[in-house]
Amino acid sequence: MNRLRKFSGGQGATELALALPLVVVLLFVVCQFAPVFYVAMGVASAARAGVQYGAQNYVKAIDTSAMNAAATSDGKYIPGLTASSTHFCMYDGN
Repeated sequence: MNRLRKFSGGQGATELALALPLVVVLLFVVCQFAPVFYVAMGVASAARAGVQYGAQNYVKAIDTSAMNAAATSDGKYIPGLTASSTHFCMYDGN
């Protein structure tokens, strides 16, 4: 038992040497995708703001330019964001 313990002194250093490249690559990937997730959340929030403006009443529902303005003002920190809105009506016959 004592003889086996004598040779296990570098186990921590070996595990660190094997795991460190994987951790560094994982950290790099997370740092590269963070702006993508930021833009995706910003675009979703801007679309939600435009829909919330249009869902207030019928007069605001047909005002597509104001819906676009609401969406672009919510997404003002997203560079190059443009908004275009349309309206449609659905009726299922019931």
